[in-house]
Amino acid sequence: MERFSTFSEILSSYLNESQTKDFMRKSEVTFKQASLTGEIPILNPQFLISRRIQIENLLTITEKELPKIKYVDLYLYLSKFSINIGLSNLAEDILSSLIKKIGNKEKLKDYVATAYFHLGEIYFRQGYWKKSEKNISIARKIFNEEKNRWGILRCDNLSGALHGEKGNLTKALNNFIKSKQNINPKKEKYVYSMIESNIGILYQALHKFDESILYLNRALVYYEQIKDQVRISELKYNIANLFYLKKEYTLANSKLDEAIRCAAEAENLSLLSLCFVTKADTLVNLKDLDMANAVIDMAMEISTKINDRLSIAEVYKIKGKIELEICHFDSAENFLLTSFRLNKELENLYNLAETCLSLAKVYEIKHDSKQSNRFKKLAAQYWKSFESVT
Repeated sequence: MERFSTFSEILSSYLNESQTKDFMRKSEVTFKQASLTGEIPILNPQFLISRRIQIENLLTITEKELPKIKYVDLYLYLSKFSINIGLSNLAEDILSSLIKKIGNKEKLKDYVATAYFHLGEIYFRQGYWKKSEKNISIARKIFNEEKNRWGILRCDNLSGALHGEKGNLTKALNNFIKSKQNINPKKEKYVYSMIESNIGILYQALHKFDESILYLNRALVYYEQIKDQVRISELKYNIANLFYLKKEYTLANSKLDEAIRCAAEAENLSLLSLCFVTKADTLVNLKDLDMANAVIDMAMEISTKINDRLSIAEVYKIKGKIELEICHFDSAENFLLTSFRLNKELENLYNLAETCLSLAKVYEIKHDSKQSNRFKKLAAQYWKSFESVT
């Protein structure tokens, strides 16, 4: 069963203590701490360069040292780690290389399926829905042939998350509940908790907050027991987001700081971007506009670097909201129109509705009643479409 690992955990799993020390000594890259990154070294571009060098070097030195199965296993762990820290291009290269290396070897078909599954994850995070669905479908087909139940469940889980991102919340929820019913909670606690956390996220989107916090806290207890830093940071973010959605902004802001620390420790750049996006919006609601602007600029830097199109669309929306608050109406209009265009491409009904409402407000202030009414009607249409699939 897969565990999402930090780089140090991966090293300790494949090298002994002496080899690990020697590897880190040879792969060490010295860089200056950029002042803007504060205590979050992963935000320093040179940190990612250092990690990339270490990943490439680790694959090189272990190629002849490890048994073939264990080396293939390492490939998959490093691809997943690369996805989390925002090195999606490297992850894609690693996975494509692995698929090519394995070819049609029957005994390694599960590994090929897992590689396609991770490719599906990459495209999911970037908002390329069709490419994501295609790779998930290939992975599921192979897992079915191999009768790999855990692999099938992971594909169903990612498909459910994809439906959720596109606004098909009821379909996603039913997908997760169906998967959960087929799992033994005692024997398959890891995947059971993973699905429970996703159910909690969907209840949150449906504004069923009592049900949401129950599922999220239950999953958090388990992942804290097994010290899965990546899952812990994800759950802490979603708990913070719950308070944001409840408009308890002061508490949400505090919880987001905690999630940011955890995401940084887990070296999860994609989650860190999401934390900054939500924190910036929280700060807008707390009227701390200078800090909101600084935080959203950091989110833009990260999301652009990792090509997280979902977060980029959100960044433009929040930049528009900030400009609206400080009465820079032309800038607000431009940012919001860009967010509107990107969210249309991403088929994100919820964000489209929110962006349209902000645009309607901008045009109302600019005394453009025609455009204001247009975006009010569009917002109503997107809300109706969103509610019809939820």
